[in-house]
Amino acid sequence: MTSALAALPRTAALAVIAWAALTLVERVSGPTVGANIGAGLAAMLAVALASLLWGAVDGLRSGAAGPVLLRWGVVAVLAVPVFTAASQLGAPTAFDWGLWATETVFGGWFWGVLVAAPALTGAAVGAALSGRRTPTTTTTPRHRPA
Repeated sequence: MTSALAALPRTAALAVIAWAALTLVERVSGPTVGANIGAGLAAMLAVALASLLWGAVDGLRSGAAGPVLLRWGVVAVLAVPVFTAASQLGAPTAFDWGLWATETVFGGWFWGVLVAAPALTGAAVGAALSGRRTPTTTTTPRHRPA
């Protein structure tokens, strides 16, 4: 249950990061006709990089790969409907539930993989590295037992 709850802010943050990258590239590149492929690629790169880094930090903090891998697996599953819905935001037409369902079923796996692969890699590396840390200070008892 805690992995599912911890996945919600991660999914929301990744959606905001993707939107910010997309918006930034669209504004920098100026007006375009049709799809702005550079903006889409920037959003994908931002999501993959954020997932990798955040997964590594989670792995370092946790020290155990299992809970972190589960958490990021849930994020990848939640990312599918969120990111496919976000693709329709800002469109000149109303939200199309049929298009959303089709994109979720047939194309949503791409977003899931784009989140899961880097996050799981980062989490595994972070968890492996956390076991190699050595304490920087030694602890000594202040009082000797009687």
